[in-house]
Amino acid sequence: GSRAWPPTQGNRGYFFAFSNSDKRSLELDLRNKDHRASFTALLKTADVLVENLKPGSLARLGFGPQELHEINPRLVYCGISGFGASSSYPGRPAFDTVVQATSGFMDLTRAEGVPVKAGISAADIVGGEFGLLSILAALELRDKTNRGPMLDISMQDAAVSATASLWNGKSPDKHAVFARCADGYVCIESAESHVDAVLKHLGLPPSAVAHMKRETLIGIALQGGMPAVPVCSVSEVARSAQAIARRLIVEKSDEDGRKWPLLNSPIRLNLTPPEVRRPIGELGEANEEL
Repeated sequence: GSRAWPPTQGNRGYFFAFSNSDKRSLELDLRNKDHRASFTALLKTADVLVENLKPGSLARLGFGPQELHEINPRLVYCGISGFGASSSYPGRPAFDTVVQATSGFMDLTRAEGVPVKAGISAADIVGGEFGLLSILAALELRDKTNRGPMLDISMQDAAVSATASLWNGKSPDKHAVFARCADGYVCIESAESHVDAVLKHLGLPPSAVAHMKRETLIGIALQGGMPAVPVCSVSEVARSAQAIARRLIVEKSDEDGRKWPLLNSPIRLNLTPPEVRRPIGELGEANEEL
């Protein structure tokens, strides 16, 4: 769905390329007999199959857990869905906003008391991370038992686990307050829960802070014994010295010579460093190859 999100180069969006580097695109219709045979051939040599559809979607096409194990007993299957294969909402579809609402996650991100969606697709991302962790563990088990486990990952389960520190209904003693400066916001950690009280403690009238640069207020807060940092915009972070030093964004060319910014791997391994090599191609670009 995000393949054509603007801005684009050709018919591919930057967000889509940014999120899918080093993948190959194979387009199959599993209602087609020949395509089913191609899919079966791929499964025979695969280590992992990830299904990101409503539970039971592949099973209805003849590729349920039992059929998958008959094709390849060593295959690790990981289904990632909104509420899991066994759920009080059987067959219910979900997307990130729904899961943030039903998991309590949205209750923690409020604007003037009103629950709002987090600015990123947090439930999608946390669900994917749990999928990755589970798959790595399953591969270890598979190598010991010679049989691939079946994994059922619920995005809601993953999002609920992220709220665990607040399950007792109590908030941490320290608060983060946000002061608006001339060039953006500053986050200040304090036992006070309101920004005006924090500024009064620092000897600053709120009207003066509105005309300050962030770095000035941060200096005053640090001198007053309060940890403070700028609230950076996404674009500021992407251009920051830290992002450059950590090579968080790299530029690679596709087969047509177009250059794409790609997200580098945040996992740094000294012996086998991950390498981002190329952007994803057109839909179905690897059909002939595979």
